[in-house]
Amino acid sequence: MMKIIRKLFIALSLSFIIYLSMALLMSFMLKSNNLEAYLLINLGGIFLTKESKINLLEILRVSIPMICYIYIITKFLLNDFVISAVYVFTRDSSICMWYLKKLFNLLMISFGYALMSLISTSLVGLVFGNKIKDYISFIKISLHILCLLTLVLFVYALISNIVAIITNPVMGYTISYLILIISILLPMVTKEVIRKVSIFIFPTCQYMLGLHCNNIAEKFNIGIKSISGFELSFSYVYLIFVSIILSIFGLVIIKKLDILNFDW
Repeated sequence: MMKIIRKLFIALSLSFIIYLSMALLMSFMLKSNNLEAYLLINLGGIFLTKESKINLLEILRVSIPMICYIYIITKFLLNDFVISAVYVFTRDSSICMWYLKKLFNLLMISFGYALMSLISTSLVGLVFGNKIKDYISFIKISLHILCLLTLVLFVYALISNIVAIITNPVMGYTISYLILIISILLPMVTKEVIRKVSIFIFPTCQYMLGLHCNNIAEKFNIGIKSISGFELSFSYVYLIFVSIILSIFGLVIIKKLDILNFDW
């Protein structure tokens, strides 16, 4: 339990510092007078226009918080698996229960990281004079960002941890970072077909609220080009479906591991 609390504390602290820093940086570069638009600008996705090109600032703004999260979470399952394989795994039911508890812990850590991103960004926005224009819209935007970002972080946590168990932590980092960077770069490509396909298939794009064709983001005219047909409902179903598939795959892999010959 102490390991979980320590990992959660690290995630919360890191999230607060990173998103606070990013929000401060964006506050000096972008003008906004309401908190809803400020949240969408900072947490709502990549700025896309018809003339969009590879933008280093955009890449860093979106990738740095995710890279840091993947780094602190990748060994989460592996480290505990090494201990539990010796003292806990005597029956298949024990493996399943252990795995379900670890999935829940991963989900809670992902939620905490996402929550702190929302809190720190909102605090900076308020300090810089952004006011809540519409409380209903503010609540909707905050909840959607919180839920979608939590699911995206959870998906990356599953990918990095499962790969780390199958191979090693370095491969867990590498595969996750590769998916992350590609999913950020491809939407910046000017070809519309490549842009749309990449946004629909990569998990990173699913939490970017400004890219969705919905009234919540469009009414604030934040300069992010929404994608036709990219609905919030699709992102929720997609992320939940991918999470379930990865969770089942991870359980199958763990149950098939030869504990006696496992490379500790």
